Amino acid sequence: MTSSAHQVLCFRLAEQDYAVQILEVKEIRRFTPTTSVPDAPSYMLGVINLRGTVVPVFDLRLRFGTGEAHVDRNTAIIVVTVGARNVGLVVDSVTRVLNISDEMLRPVPQFAGSIDSSFLLGLIEAGESLVTWLDVRRLLGAELEAA
Repeated sequence: MTSSAHQVLCFRLAEQDYAVQILEVKEIRRFTPTTSVPDAPSYMLGVINLRGTVVPVFDLRLRFGTGEAHVDRNTAIIVVTVGARNVGLVVDSVTRVLNISDEMLRPVPQFAGSIDSSFLLGLIEAGESLVTWLDVRRLLGAELEAA
């Protein structure tokens, strides 16, 4: 049986572990203040200038309804590429790069009611903990299309 391998960048957000595909990550930056944009979604902090390119920055805590980010020395902006656009994701801290195999992946449980899990690729079994693997394109797709 062959197993495909993936690399993901792991980060903490409100005491939970999340991951994004490493191939989507352009860079990791220290948190810097943003310039606000009128009529932006409530979880869009604003924009930053990344070497001449305007990049929208989203607070994932606000996107997930876990409260506003508490900026400290570990707070980071993960710049990811979604389609042809760069987007910044504010996270509490970046923790590690994880090599995963198919055997480590678990399906997303089906939730009753109104919980939207369409932006979850799966759960990664990493030792004693589970890491939630995010599909950034689905997570922010509507906002990026509107922009």
